[in-house]
Amino acid sequence: QYWMQENLRTAHFSDGSVIQEMEFNMDWPYTGNRGNRGATGMAAWCYFERSSGYNYPYGKLYNWYAIADPHNVCPAGWHVPSDEDFQILSDDLGGDSISGTHMKPIKIWKEYHAEYADNASGFNALPAGIRYRGGSYDRAGADGADFWTSSSYGRHSAVCRSLYYGGSNFGHSYLDRRSGLSVRCVKN
Repeated sequence: QYWMQENLRTAHFSDGSVIQEMEFNMDWPYTGNRGNRGATGMAAWCYFERSSGYNYPYGKLYNWYAIADPHNVCPAGWHVPSDEDFQILSDDLGGDSISGTHMKPIKIWKEYHAEYADNASGFNALPAGIRYRGGSYDRAGADGADFWTSSSYGRHSAVCRSLYYGGSNFGHSYLDRRSGLSVRCVKN
């Protein structure tokens, strides 16, 4: 596998079409499906806490509808990894219980937990924060890194993979598709 070493920063799909920026908290929840309209929603991105200063080095946060859009949020020749793609990476690094250590750069993560960061893989996981489905933000700075997968879970959720400053685990969870997370791309 060949992985990008940075979080995605694009505001366009690979075909050049625009991904909608959803800056305000009150607008973010309306990107998703409501009621029984099915699994479709509007692709959107945002900066953490509406600050473009987070774009470098942390990248943008995307809802899952940007991930699932057939126009491809990743550059041509790359794709958003499935949960299985992330599992291959994790297994190559020793499994979910320790692989997180090998994905986090020491300088970025909190110094008193440097024992959980050696970046041996070169993945360079960045703690970019998260935007919840209601529009609020959490986990900025050196607290956690959450990445979308292309794998859906149920009707309104999708699988994400997470790293935290105080441990070596690379975990699985399921979030509402309207949530905003980081994206890493893997080569086709």
